[in-house]
Amino acid sequence: MADLASVERAARTGDNVVARESLRLVHEQQSGRPESTLAGGRGGPGAGDPPRLAGLRIAVIGAGAVGGLVAALAARAGHEVLVTARGEHADAIASAGLRVDGGWGEWVAAVELVRSIPNDTVDLIVLATKTHDSTEALAPWSTHDGTPVLVLQNGLGGEDA
Repeated sequence: MADLASVERAARTGDNVVARESLRLVHEQQSGRPESTLAGGRGGPGAGDPPRLAGLRIAVIGAGAVGGLVAALAARAGHEVLVTARGEHADAIASAGLRVDGGWGEWVAAVELVRSIPNDTVDLIVLATKTHDSTEALAPWSTHDGTPVLVLQNGLGGEDA
């Protein structure tokens, strides 16, 4: 029998395969349904799946390791994705696209690098900068007041931005 403690143990030891399988079993036990009928299960859309959001316009502030992967996965899911980056990383995205290579596979994500803030609306802002860069990174986006912001950072104080 799987439980959340086994998932946490596997994740702490870096055994992501065991962690994912344990989490799948926990979902099945708690819901009484196989994962293939749960949202995001390997069985694809099914009668038990909630409606999925499609066609969102997402701005990812900070397309580094975390933000870049979130942007790439969102683009692969069919969303329009704008990304911001600085320096050499921005130059690399501008010239060769946002390249993903690792556990999620290998591909170049269809994202738009923006060097200035668009005036038209976005549905979601993802803040994926280092915590100490939050205030400066969000300042140009102040015209998008009211837009939900998903904060993906490590460190303390990001919520103060």
